[in-house]
Amino acid sequence: MENDWKVVTVKDLIGDKFDDEFETWDMSEIQQLVSELQNLDIFDIAHSEKMQLRALRCADLITGYLGKIVKLSSYYEAKANKVKYSVALDYKSTEGKTTQESRKWAGEASDELMEVEIKLAKIKGTKALLEKKFEIIIRMFHSIKDVASGLRKSLPMNS
Repeated sequence: MENDWKVVTVKDLIGDKFDDEFETWDMSEIQQLVSELQNLDIFDIAHSEKMQLRALRCADLITGYLGKIVKLSSYYEAKANKVKYSVALDYKSTEGKTTQESRKWAGEASDELMEVEIKLAKIKGTKALLEKKFEIIIRMFHSIKDVASGLRKSLPMNS
């Protein structure tokens, strides 16, 4: 039998562009599972295994989003530094001599930098949210796995 696997690279998973539309990523499947897990009552092994698979699917989705958000965060941190230093270098005092301190202040107080830092704050908030969702899903996966293990132990053994 021939290997029919398609080669998947990191570039395929996290892309080569910077996805500024991270706020519109579809979290429906993840949120639906988290909601279901709040009142989950595992009734048999098959149900348990199905829920484990769904949890792993959601963990995989979150992992993909985390890779993209870390890449985006790094990009915006570099962009913030570039903006800050660019504005500082271009600054000319209107009140006499331009000092190093006044250049630094101008770079840190620029409106352009503020816009980048606001975007960066949203990105970091998204990253924290994704990390917490991932932690919840993985904990629930292990909990469901433990329930399934208990169910298996309770089955009568065939002689």
